Amino acid sequence: MSKARLLLGGTLLAALLQTVALAGMLWPRYQLLEAGKEVVLQSAMVDPRDLFRGHYTRLNLTAGTPEFGKIDVTGELEYGQPVFVELKQGDGEYWIASHLYAEMPEAPQSPILQARLNGPVPGKEGETYRLGFPFDRFFAPEKRALELQDLSGKRKLGVIIAVGSSGQGLIKGITIDGDRVYSEKVF
Repeated sequence: MSKARLLLGGTLLAALLQTVALAGMLWPRYQLLEAGKEVVLQSAMVDPRDLFRGHYTRLNLTAGTPEFGKIDVTGELEYGQPVFVELKQGDGEYWIASHLYAEMPEAPQSPILQARLNGPVPGKEGETYRLGFPFDRFFAPEKRALELQDLSGKRKLGVIIAVGSSGQGLIKGITIDGDRVYSEKVF
């Protein structure tokens, strides 16, 4: 074999391996966005900035602050550890937290989201659990982030989440007063 053929073969093999690696990273995200159970969580927002990643809107999901005594708990919940949140359809379009589990339940009947228990938070009506979801920030261009921030105080903001069977979740879209204003695309 000549050096040119070896070089061409090596280049094609490297390109193929990179393509397979990229597809391997994108496929699970695509699959979850397309096949995951769609739920809408109510949110309020804060508009901070990240020096390296730009403008984002911090999502303050109501499902992330269930009240002590008003939600069922199974297992020993530990602060800083994963917790599994069972969701149920609330009044209207929004889903709410109905049960917290220390371990992923077997054969759940409702969507389950994995979160992290960040601690109790004292409030006006008693203490609440503070749950951190992996999708608690929505990155957007500065203008869009500021528009969403302005709208959030006056109108009802919903975050559409695609929920997978093992508790993973991804932002699939944003609604304002029930109208979809943003849809996430993989490609």
